[in-house]
Amino acid sequence: MKILVSGLLNTETDVSVRQFPISYYPIDYNFFGIDTYAAGVAFNISKALTVLGDKVRLTSIIGRDFHAAYIHNALRELSIDTKYIKSKLDKTPNSVVLYDNEGKRQIYCDLKNIQETEYGFERSVVQDVDLIVACNINFNRPLLRIAKEEGKLIATDVHVLSDVNDEYNCEFMKYADILFLSDENIGGNYEEFII
Repeated sequence: MKILVSGLLNTETDVSVRQFPISYYPIDYNFFGIDTYAAGVAFNISKALTVLGDKVRLTSIIGRDFHAAYIHNALRELSIDTKYIKSKLDKTPNSVVLYDNEGKRQIYCDLKNIQETEYGFERSVVQDVDLIVACNINFNRPLLRIAKEEGKLIATDVHVLSDVNDEYNCEFMKYADILFLSDENIGGNYEEFII
């Protein structure tokens, strides 16, 4: 299957912490508890689909820095084409994830200025694909309209949603044929939430 994946690429640093809340101390020697790698929703989805044997066309926006080179190298190692990744930002988004051994996590995500940057999609990028996975990031809004006009199947993930009338995610939910979301902030009856 040919799948267009469009969304966030970033570097991520994971840090194992003893507990939440975190107690203050000036230094903690956390051996093998800190790791940095290429990440982002678009990276993870592209990697999974490639491993499953699908042909992936990845579109995204990154910076012109060390993090961008790191991401390009990670994608090449996975045999994922970087042709449609545009270096329009000065700095690539990155994040830090604190997690404990009970599975709780706290994410610090620095998107830089990606939310104000347009990708500049052309209609030809969607014409020969079977499915479009459009992550919920601002530069994908024009892609949603193009994909719908071309009659393409659209999947999106609105992540942690607490209100079905969420203003930011409304357009993504409207255009999606397949919708994913976390139940982390639903807080109650799932059926009542979606009705």
